[in-house]
Amino acid sequence: MLHRAQDVSLSPLFTEPIEVRLIDPNSVNLRYFECFAGLWEGEFWEYFNLPLNKLQVQPSLRHYLSGMSALTFVPCDSVLRRIFDLYKRNSQCQATARERFDEISDISTSVYQVAAKFGSHTRLFTRHPTTHIVTEHKYPFTSLPEFAVSVHPCLAHLASTTLLGINANLPFSLAQEIGLFTLQKYFFVARAHSPCPSLTDASTESGSSLESISSVRSTRQPAPGDSKDVKLIASKFPRRTGQPVLGVRQKDAIAEEQRPTKRPRVAFKDVLQARGGAKKRVLSQRGAWR
Repeated sequence: MLHRAQDVSLSPLFTEPIEVRLIDPNSVNLRYFECFAGLWEGEFWEYFNLPLNKLQVQPSLRHYLSGMSALTFVPCDSVLRRIFDLYKRNSQCQATARERFDEISDISTSVYQVAAKFGSHTRLFTRHPTTHIVTEHKYPFTSLPEFAVSVHPCLAHLASTTLLGINANLPFSLAQEIGLFTLQKYFFVARAHSPCPSLTDASTESGSSLESISSVRSTRQPAPGDSKDVKLIASKFPRRTGQPVLGVRQKDAIAEEQRPTKRPRVAFKDVLQARGGAKKRVLSQRGAWR
């Protein structure tokens, strides 16, 4: 009987499964997958949250599946051959004539085997889907059962390329051959065309953008509270407002003319003269006692 992804664990105590995304949009190998799978560059974002990229697994395997790539589910050889044929066809045709991986029914489902890089100190445990009997498996994990998982076989193979690429001794030669093919025959595909003409038409992009900017600048009227800002812009950037650009001496002369007249400095003697002169105070001297 086929096991589920949530029926394998690093612990004999099975708990409620958690949901993980098998492929991260920032994956290093994702650009190789997009060109051979009939996608445009960056288009995998549309598949990130779809069921074909989700798995229900035990919490103990969460980081080993998505981050560390220490355990993966490898499709069976019959499905891998169809995937290989698809990748070869897409590499030999025009980019617009490629077939999309999710539109081919022959590779939509598969039976999977588990590939793990754990050493002899690690034990894997499986739980029967109906009887819930737990079985222990030791290295090299040749007694593991087959699995039926919800992810797409192409994404499952993509997730296994890192593990199978650095562990050539694992018995998955066809999956390793496909991974090597995608690395050697990689070709560049552009980003998906936007339905908006202003974003896709390169010939009119620059002209239309400049015209729109100039029209906005010409029709914009300053708000009542923007008069200060307009004066500030005019003083900093006179060429933009049509003002004549003055030299340093001309600016100094204008500044001197606009400067208010200084009040004459008043001296203390002027104040005394205005009051009719100051009278000295004569102190009477007393006679000295002899």
